[in-house]
Amino acid sequence: GAATNAAITASTLNMTIDNSSITGNSAGGIRATSGTLTITDTTIANNARALAGAGISLDSGTINLIGSTVSSNVSQSLGGGVAIGSGTVNLTNTTISGNETPTNGGAGISGQTANVNAFNSTISGNYAATSGGGIRTGGTITLNNSIVLGNDDEVGLPETSGTLVNTNSIVGDGSVTAADVFASTYALAS
Repeated sequence: GAATNAAITASTLNMTIDNSSITGNSAGGIRATSGTLTITDTTIANNARALAGAGISLDSGTINLIGSTVSSNVSQSLGGGVAIGSGTVNLTNTTISGNETPTNGGAGISGQTANVNAFNSTISGNYAATSGGGIRTGGTITLNNSIVLGNDDEVGLPETSGTLVNTNSIVGDGSVTAADVFASTYALAS
């Protein structure tokens, strides 16, 4: 039969994951009701989940992602990459890319009332059927030296949906991709 638990599942999860790979799970990568999760130098990719959070799902608490990649996860609900109800998601030197929610929103990161803080991080290439291809939350999105660009949705809020505080970051409006911003318009002299 089909798997019913994520690769790592707990009611309360206070855990540090370092230098790991959590990939290819049909019931999600990490799932917990509450706790603090610190993930360093880890890849969470190619997971699927019928409910919220195919990569990481946490109802309440804190998720710290440091030097990690959350990519190509597909949720049939919210948060293809990361779903959190209340609490905080902290990204440092992390990439959230290529995640999907083909029936809902917040493909990269979805939070009900959670705050999302990103430092030197990239959220790009995520797709949501409704709002917030990149980040969707009822809390505050604080970006510092980060890129939220090249995400897509069907309702016109492709990059972020929530209160945005932006410091030295690039936030798209859905009309440009990362390739558009970083492509050179000048030929190099030989």
